[in-house]
Amino acid sequence: MNRSAKRARPAVAATLFTALVTICAAEDLLSELKTKILDGDDNKHIRIVWARSIGGQFGFPPQGKRSDLVLVGYDSRTDRIDTLRDTQRNYQCPLLTRDGQQVVFSDLDDGKVYVVDWDGNEEPRAIADGIAGCLWMDPATNREYAVYAQFYDGLPERSRRACECEVHLVEIDDPTNDSLIYNEWGENGTVTGHFLSISADGGMLSYLADFPLLIAINLVNDSTYFSASGCWPTVPYDSSHRTLYFNQDHDGFFIWEKGQHLHNVETGRIEHPKFAAYSKDIVCVTTGMKAEGGSEGGNVALLKFNEDLSMVIDSIKITGRDGEVSTDGFPDACIYQHKDTVMVDDGSAIRTTRSRAPATANTTFRVDGRRVLLTHGRKGGAPVTARGVYITEIERADGTVERGRISVHP
Repeated sequence: MNRSAKRARPAVAATLFTALVTICAAEDLLSELKTKILDGDDNKHIRIVWARSIGGQFGFPPQGKRSDLVLVGYDSRTDRIDTLRDTQRNYQCPLLTRDGQQVVFSDLDDGKVYVVDWDGNEEPRAIADGIAGCLWMDPATNREYAVYAQFYDGLPERSRRACECEVHLVEIDDPTNDSLIYNEWGENGTVTGHFLSISADGGMLSYLADFPLLIAINLVNDSTYFSASGCWPTVPYDSSHRTLYFNQDHDGFFIWEKGQHLHNVETGRIEHPKFAAYSKDIVCVTTGMKAEGGSEGGNVALLKFNEDLSMVIDSIKITGRDGEVSTDGFPDACIYQHKDTVMVDDGSAIRTTRSRAPATANTTFRVDGRRVLLTHGRKGGAPVTARGVYITEIERADGTVERGRISVHP
């Protein structure tokens, strides 16, 4: 098996981060996001989540023994950075759901994967034992899953380096729906949960076996697309089966499609790359960190690639915009569309299978004038507008049924 990727001369080199650290301070963050990321569309918003060290040093490797992290997030609707979870824990890899309403995170203090709503109205809910590396939406059902490495013995220590873990899918809203997707390791041996990434069609899994061995698997026939010497793979949310990953020096990306090398992109030193939730061109990264002996922190940034991932065409610094170095890492982002009402046809029936906001389970909504109204079970009472995130079945007027998540923001 080929365990090294030939470091080809870069087809396209985007020397990025000398520019990033001196990004124009005259433009405020929200304006820059609207221009570079949200296409000037006022209906589009972005949420970004990351872990922050209170102790003043994020450290490296990220899976080290530390419990002084909190979860922090930025929302373009409020143009504010808020602490989402102030209880200090060993948070790893926070991930945003497709609608931006929930955060899935792993906690190495107890070795579990949790989900919590963005607004903090609920306590975190455990959905698996292990560490989740990415989320995936089943295109056939619109159900959303966490892709995670399951600990054999449940001990969080097993995740701090590569271990002989099984890779599973667990449904975020119904954790009893958990399935094995890969454990045919053979000589590959191990998997590191932080580095799991899957294609939109569910056909390719990329992962770090143990540094610096990176592997991309064709899940249809359990064959190996390629193995390479590198780190931190991440996959665009499409069906191209491309993988973006670091060279060993973490100062540039290799981009592969299935088993073929496409091109390289030079960036300067960065960490924690991850394609934003369900994105094909936005990559979240941490800048300002170094591997040797840890560092005093890092800043969250977004990179925007061109369509074929051959160059970075824009970059935005999210934290540390004043020139200071923050203590941040593990960023993820989600672009979502805000709607004051749920746009469904009159005559549809919306049944919740489990509610996230002030409603009881198995509540029935009715649709009136294109607004979703909730009676809270009161007979004859005036309906009130539902607020929050609901797992629903939508039976439309023509009899078709959809299952998914709706968000209502009055």
